Amino acid sequence: MKNSIDDVAVLLRRVDYGEAHVIVDLLTQAHGRVSLFARHARKSTRRFAGGLEPFTQMRVRYQPGREGALGSLQETESLRFFQGIVEEPLRLAAAAWLLSLIEGMTQAQQGADPFFSYVLAIFDWLHQVASPQALACGMLRAEVVLLQDAGVLASMHACQQTGRSLDEMDAAIFRPGEGLVELSASRVGDQGVRLGAESLRLLEAVLSRRVVPTVTGAALHPLREGLFASWAGMLDHPPRTWSGWDQAIRAAIP
Repeated sequence: MKNSIDDVAVLLRRVDYGEAHVIVDLLTQAHGRVSLFARHARKSTRRFAGGLEPFTQMRVRYQPGREGALGSLQETESLRFFQGIVEEPLRLAAAAWLLSLIEGMTQAQQGADPFFSYVLAIFDWLHQVASPQALACGMLRAEVVLLQDAGVLASMHACQQTGRSLDEMDAAIFRPGEGLVELSASRVGDQGVRLGAESLRLLEAVLSRRVVPTVTGAALHPLREGLFASWAGMLDHPPRTWSGWDQAIRAAIP
């Protein structure tokens, strides 16, 4: 079809429209994020083979919109559905959280997107990750990487002021959207999340890709709260799937 674009994509967001139509935001491999109107998508199994479901790598054909208008999604074909993600509630909550972060970080029509391969790699990992501890550590690392790629988080390997490494600190302040300051070097009234030695040791292991056989809630959740505050500050609003992810990980690791 004239002016059609063929690409590979994952679904960021879907909104049902009317009795049969769908509006979708897709993250595509070659053209970044695109917003499209899929006419009769909820009734046509021929044009939209495999449907338009989350956690699916799909081949798509669409016509882009003009000057910010919605484009037209003409057909899709499922290439891979990451079944393991939807089979376990914690994996599902983690994957939904990841997608909401990517949705917040990306803008439409920005060209090839550097996050596409990263999202697929994390989907593949979530599809088969074995334990809540491994999942928690992997998601910590993924969030740090994304925030640093966005330019709102400094290196987390050391204190920003003293340069002392994580294993040299007993406590630190996690300044949302910035990084770590050793507690002894922090200012009076410094805003942020306090991290104790247990959280700092966990962060050191996660950043070094070392296996953490036991992850406690006391170590994990302050780190997550600091990252959440960084996301909320960067996006000017809390990401929409935070509550589901927070409840699921706290249930798995009290």
